[in-house]
Amino acid sequence: MRNSPVILLLTVLGRWAKYAPLTAFAVLILSGVFGDLVVRDVVRSVGDVAGTDELVLRAVGWAWMGGPLVVMTALFAVRRRLGPVVKAVLTYVMSTVAASSAMLLGHRGDGGPERRFGEAYLVARPVSFGWASAVGALILTFLLGLVTLAIVGKVAGRPLSKDGQVRLGWGLGGLWIVLLGVSLWFGLTGPLPN
Repeated sequence: MRNSPVILLLTVLGRWAKYAPLTAFAVLILSGVFGDLVVRDVVRSVGDVAGTDELVLRAVGWAWMGGPLVVMTALFAVRRRLGPVVKAVLTYVMSTVAASSAMLLGHRGDGGPERRFGEAYLVARPVSFGWASAVGALILTFLLGLVTLAIVGKVAGRPLSKDGQVRLGWGLGGLWIVLLGVSLWFGLTGPLPN
């Protein structure tokens, strides 16, 4: 079992997993800057695999960003049961997958999304909407977390006790899960913008 290829791969990747934030940031920047070169082909491939059902395409778009967020949330919940190598590798892979979705960001230049996606626009529209709803949950959770921390810091007037920090962490975690669920619901049922 010690020489299993999967175990060896996890061990090797575990050494590099400390660079996960840097790698995710690099993938985010590269996908945002050079995503225009490949996004049409990627969206066309998604349409070929998923078909043209709008609900399925919305779910794929949400899962592109929301899936890694759900996995990282579950990873955080069971962090004491996992070894450091598995945690590091999962964080590395999930953050990179989430960052790769930056290629769906809005078009920079003339022509709008119809020109950017071409014949794949009918597939790109629901995929982008599902993706944007997951990103919206991430941004909203971040903003509400900052506001909550600012208010708690002002009210407490001093650093929170360890018990207070744990309760605040569980409260923000619950908020995060609720907002992810709302974003999934909205991503699947919300009206597509014109």
